[in-house]
Amino acid sequence: MDPEPALGGRRRRLRGGRPGHSLRRPAGLDVDPPPPPPAPRDALVPRRGAPLGGGARPLGPARPAAARRGLAGPRGRPPGVRGAPLRLLRGGAAGQEVPPPAVRRPGGADAAGGAGRRGVPRRPRRRARLPRRHRDGRRGGPGLHPDADVPLARPVRQLPRLGPGRPRLARGLAAQPLPPPAGRRHVTGRTPAALLLAALLSTACAPAGRPGAQPPNVLLLTADSLRADAVDWTPGGATPALASLAASGVRFEDAFTVAPWTAPALVSVFTGLYPPTHGVLNRDDTTPASLPTLPRLLAGRGFTLANFGFFTTVSYYRNLGLPQQAVEGAEVIGARVLADWLGAAPEPFFAWLHLVDPHLPYGATGYEAAEARVKGSSGLERAQVSATVPLGAGLAFGEGDREKIRALYQEDVSRMDRSVGEVLAALAARGLSSRTVVLFTADHGEELLEHGWVGHASTSGEASLTEEVLRVPLVVAGPGVPVGRVAPGLAQVVDVAPTLLDLCGLSPPPGTQGVSLVPAFAGKAPRRRVYFDTTPGGHLTPEGRRAERLQGAGDGRRLHVERLGAEARPGDPKSPDLAKDLARFRKEQARARLRLLSGHSLSERPDPAEVDRWPETLAVLVPADGAALGFAAERGEIRLRWEGDAPSGSPFWVEYDVGSGLLSARGAFPVEEPRISFGPFPVAFWNDLAGYSPFRFRVLDTAGRRRSAWRSFRLEKEGGGR
Repeated sequence: MDPEPALGGRRRRLRGGRPGHSLRRPAGLDVDPPPPPPAPRDALVPRRGAPLGGGARPLGPARPAAARRGLAGPRGRPPGVRGAPLRLLRGGAAGQEVPPPAVRRPGGADAAGGAGRRGVPRRPRRRARLPRRHRDGRRGGPGLHPDADVPLARPVRQLPRLGPGRPRLARGLAAQPLPPPAGRRHVTGRTPAALLLAALLSTACAPAGRPGAQPPNVLLLTADSLRADAVDWTPGGATPALASLAASGVRFEDAFTVAPWTAPALVSVFTGLYPPTHGVLNRDDTTPASLPTLPRLLAGRGFTLANFGFFTTVSYYRNLGLPQQAVEGAEVIGARVLADWLGAAPEPFFAWLHLVDPHLPYGATGYEAAEARVKGSSGLERAQVSATVPLGAGLAFGEGDREKIRALYQEDVSRMDRSVGEVLAALAARGLSSRTVVLFTADHGEELLEHGWVGHASTSGEASLTEEVLRVPLVVAGPGVPVGRVAPGLAQVVDVAPTLLDLCGLSPPPGTQGVSLVPAFAGKAPRRRVYFDTTPGGHLTPEGRRAERLQGAGDGRRLHVERLGAEARPGDPKSPDLAKDLARFRKEQARARLRLLSGHSLSERPDPAEVDRWPETLAVLVPADGAALGFAAERGEIRLRWEGDAPSGSPFWVEYDVGSGLLSARGAFPVEEPRISFGPFPVAFWNDLAGYSPFRFRVLDTAGRRRSAWRSFRLEKEGGGR
């Protein structure tokens, strides 16, 4: 959808100009017509039984070319602004013409010279040195469209303004426009008074990123397993909090994840890198400890960090620069804890909350429920009591289950929306809304029997790249963000970090693969392709299939998918342009991974054949072998501790073997200290983990070249469980 329809007639792009060139002038003030309604989306995707390799699938109808291209200039400048911001001299009142300085003379002399007031000799005056574009007498110069809107600067503090609107961070004339409400008249870029007001506002306060400016707070909200079409964006609908957030900011209707499971997607959110580059591809993978991430970059600029996730001590997230979770003990972590923390939060802050409500099981209040509320098929009941519904577990769904599953899932989405509303209400009550950037998105979507199964890669054990698991909501609001817009073009979760850094006046580190979405605020589509990468089974991928990949490329309407390391699917239709772009993406990712590894160190797991020759002399101190750990006694936390000191340059490694059958998992991860803890977990998550008992592990001391014996323990379900 084009966010700026009918700006005073047909646009004419001015590419050059000469002295005396005249530009069309408005007869009055323009009136914006209401934007057209979005086109209905009719996604065409194959059933799960259809081939996944090499196919191109439509992801929705094509949008008009103008909507795909957008109306903004390069690098996020507002419509019509191509070069550096114009410098405007002081003088003039609102509504008064201020000719360019190069043609203004005392007494009304024109640009070619001439007498001043009749009978009064003209005094010699020193001509001010002006930017080059002003020296030829053209109004606006070659960098300004004759019919383009010129944005007002966004002040940090409350200042007089034209019409309604909130104060925003000033970013000079390169800022995004203050959007006029539908039906209201506004001054267009052809009126010099608007240019003058923009200059006065931009000089009245410092933009974000300049010395002395107070950057905005940043609140990142991510949801687990939330598909885009589960959110109702209409006011008063099923998700009123998210609808309100979208109404106060910008919503991206063509937003996608990078992988159909949590770990690689969230790491892309924090690093701005695709999974093949940041390296979190399989269970136990992690990033280099020195990698510049969004939390580290903000902490380096004085931001206070707060982490409201309960699973960030696992390998995937351990090196992202996130602080220890913001609560202790067995207290449930969620929106209420964050809302309370905001009451005394030091500014500027960066806070992250991950909302797990939409994740399996459906209709429950956590990762595990005692029994199914809706009776029926084995698949329907399993989807209400367990966080996993493996594809090969002998489960089946019956007729009518799709509607029941969708209703239970929407209950979870509504519960999550209430949590979002609680956080937004806390921001408003504490006066933080006007100086806090809020970004909401999801790690991935969810299948709800559209292709024969439910869940996503890590809950079914079989990854797929379909629109239901790839398309996610994405909304950003706050200082520097226009109000009530639907941005055109494509976006991905890998763009979150560059976007938040941009809104804080910071540049992303070299090598960042995501792009800032700030240009989309002015109508420019920031990217033309979206890319996806996943293991064949997410977190549940067996050891023997870790080298297999499922990759895809899309343009918002079509999706091309290829399998790597597995048998090719013959006879699949091809999409040559997307296939070519996917091959280029694959090569670029390989080169980027090599560059990352050359600049950052990653420890390698010891060779198992060599480990078997090490003496078994390392003692494990906690837990005792065969111990049964209760939720209350452990305060929801799993602690491992062994003898020894922190090795210099050679970490410990913890090898593990848990679960059985389809839910079994084995692997290893490095640890810098002779101890590690996981949690504290909410009780529902603890009870779900208990289903993987017994847990077996041993510790490898790479510095001392010794190992511990295998040790096992169990988790007891709180309340008896199922």
